[in-house]
Amino acid sequence: MLNPNHDYTLAARSKLVPFELNENNEQRSGAEIFSRLFFQNGKLFNPGEDLNYRQSFALTFRPRIFHVFGVEQFAEMNGSFNTDYQWQQQLQADPTLSNFAKAATFNNNQRWDINIRLKDLGNKLFGTTQSGNAKQNLNGAGGFMSSVMNIVQSVFFDYDRLTIAFNQTNNATNPGIYGGTGVTNFWSRGALLRGEDPIWGPSLAYQLGLVANPHGGFRVVSSSSFPFFGFETFTGLRPPNGAFQDNFTQQNSLDVRTGRQLWEGATLDLTWRSQFGFNRTQTATTTPEGIPTFTNITIVEQLSRSIVSVPLPFLTSSIESIANAYRVRREAINAIPAAQLDTARRNQALLTALSESFLSGFETFRFLPFLSQNLSRVLPGMNWSFRWDGMEKLPLFDGLAQRVSLEHRYSGQYQSNRRITDFGTAPETETIRSGFEPLIGLNMVFNENKLGGAMTASFRWNSSNNYVLNSSQRSTIARESSNDISLNISFIKRGMKFMFLGMEQPNDLEIAVLGTYRRTNRATFDILQLIGDSTATVPSAPGAPADQSRRIDGTTAIVFEPSARYTISNRVSARAFFRLEANFTEGAAQPGNRVTQVGLDIRITIAGGR
Repeated sequence: MLNPNHDYTLAARSKLVPFELNENNEQRSGAEIFSRLFFQNGKLFNPGEDLNYRQSFALTFRPRIFHVFGVEQFAEMNGSFNTDYQWQQQLQADPTLSNFAKAATFNNNQRWDINIRLKDLGNKLFGTTQSGNAKQNLNGAGGFMSSVMNIVQSVFFDYDRLTIAFNQTNNATNPGIYGGTGVTNFWSRGALLRGEDPIWGPSLAYQLGLVANPHGGFRVVSSSSFPFFGFETFTGLRPPNGAFQDNFTQQNSLDVRTGRQLWEGATLDLTWRSQFGFNRTQTATTTPEGIPTFTNITIVEQLSRSIVSVPLPFLTSSIESIANAYRVRREAINAIPAAQLDTARRNQALLTALSESFLSGFETFRFLPFLSQNLSRVLPGMNWSFRWDGMEKLPLFDGLAQRVSLEHRYSGQYQSNRRITDFGTAPETETIRSGFEPLIGLNMVFNENKLGGAMTASFRWNSSNNYVLNSSQRSTIARESSNDISLNISFIKRGMKFMFLGMEQPNDLEIAVLGTYRRTNRATFDILQLIGDSTATVPSAPGAPADQSRRIDGTTAIVFEPSARYTISNRVSARAFFRLEANFTEGAAQPGNRVTQVGLDIRITIAGGR
């Protein structure tokens, strides 16, 4: 069931035709002017030539597709559809060129949101209720099957909420169109299911953002398989004997989120995200009958999605997996006779094979192997974050710490740019970035009564890897890895008693320790070298490891700074510190350096007067 909320707005700008003078620059009569203003050119009122026309169409709806077995109380869907359409023309003295001076554009946005209360749905489906930390089966089932049902429910349904958001934007720009603004095709013909005509301007489907050709549309056709019907699009006509540069852009995004409580104070958040789209430019060349032919078609694809790329000890290394996968694909391509595959297309096929091997080699888990290659390439992998508050209740911290929290987050992303031309698909850049930010993040607030002062400590360890495959470098993969470790400790003791100038003054002592370690290095891998190809830039050495690399440079940065501050009654304060900064480089043009700083800062505040 749909509950539409429709909104339609338009704006138009026209140039008044000089009705008061005729072609001989003579004054027209009132009757002549009236006859030219009304009931002319199929219009009730004709103020002049239209120059600019804007139209906005918005539709929101809430379909009840989950209305079965009472599931609708746990799931809901919301959608919106918006299109901004614009038509414009530049006046031409030559009537044969008037259609060449007209252009139309649209910006379309479609969004779907699905919210599912998984935990409540699981309790409904499995007939269970939550009692404390244990599940109770309301149907009275027991034994092995009950345990299996509890495991299935815990693994797949013990999440508070699952949210799925899909968004699509479409943009088209088309010069060279027939007829008027298109309002007649929209309201008098298309909306009433009457036949449309290009003399009235762009079609209803184009004004709604459903097709990319200004006079195109779609029709219902029969099908031999269920549901025994389908849709096909047609391009329509364009002004004859012309050449027009069309542009169409589409962007899609899929965002899935859920989370659950593992135990008291511990939460797990899971995310899947994918963004994919393309930009298409083409030349529409028309015949004397206005039939378009599209040439010089260039499509640039962009893909960015989350990915799981975690090296596991029982698996081969990512680089070795890429080399093995590429070896198999390369042998299959080289086995094709030269008569069937020329040199240019063979090189392009080898680049595509390396691109496919690059993704498969780094992706640790690839679910749903029965899906098509294009679909599996777009579907996102899982990223996660874990947080545990309340660790101070563990026996290890009992009585020592007031608050202890632990953080862990994994983020992996795959990005790809491809160019599609008449010669096929050519990968341009492939990037995979994966890392833990943090791998371990620990924050502690100690018991002030135990230590006699307020003490806090934080430890954070970030680790990431970035791999880049660039088509201009053929078989070379560049890697940049980094490890960042930081430690901060602070201790403050307030209200210490100390005799100063014969008076007992409250004093404060603050001690802090800061330490950071950052290690980065860059390296390259030649896949041809790893598979033992004789055409590699540097042939593989006998007995060399499969994941050997060529180190470019590396940097190690260390910062260590202990400091102490002593304050006497807010009047006198002294701070002493020692700071060591060291940078060690490998393979860089400039050598490393080391800087040591030692300082003492004393401040005295004197205030008074009569």
